[in-house]
Amino acid sequence: FFGGTCLLMGIGSRVAAILQIPILLGAVFMVHFSSLSSMSNLAEANLAIVTLLLLGFYAIRGAGTHSLDYRSILKEEAHLNEHHIHHA
Repeated sequence: FFGGTCLLMGIGSRVAAILQIPILLGAVFMVHFSSLSSMSNLAEANLAIVTLLLLGFYAIRGAGTHSLDYRSILKEEAHLNEHHIHHA
C-alpha cells in the first residue's frame, strides 16, 4: 500500500519500485509460473509481468517531470541559485 502510494505521487519512486520488485518476482515465479506453461489464467500472469516491467522502468528512470520528487529538486536548485546570486 505505502509503496504504491509513493509511486502514484512520485515520492521516492525509485526506492518504492526497488522494494516492490522482489514481491512481484515472487508473484510471477511462484504463483503465476504454472499459468504461463498451461495458458490458464494467462491474463493474471500477464498483469503481474507487466507490473514487474513497469517497476523495473521506475527503478531505473524514476518518476519523471510531473513527480513530487522532481518538483522538490527544482525548488531546491532554484533556492541554491538564488542564494548563489545574492552572495556573488
